[in-house]
Amino acid sequence: MCDVPERVTQDRSKVCNIISEMLDHPDEYGIYPTTKACNQLERLLQKVRFEAIGWAWMDACLQLDNGRDPRRYEQSQLVERASKDLNPPWTPANTSMNEEEDECMTKTP
Repeated sequence: MCDVPERVTQDRSKVCNIISEMLDHPDEYGIYPTTKACNQLERLLQKVRFEAIGWAWMDACLQLDNGRDPRRYEQSQLVERASKDLNPPWTPANTSMNEEEDECMTKTP
């Protein structure tokens, strides 16, 4: 049996949209567009990585600006804050998509 998460995050919503789009649109022979879905998932992962790098850089700069040494920061606290900032719970209000987003990422979970 599949474990259902307690909360649906933005990342989970985007992944589910990609998979749902793939499963809802097989070609005329019943073949699912897995290559397209894999490409979209790969782009999503790349976007998430770049966002995380930018977030970590920003956090280190803020700590330096406030006279703190980012090397002395507890890593577990950093991971917890990053998770909250970068992957909040899904709500209809935080699903705005821009034109650069993949066409298969819809606004509904």
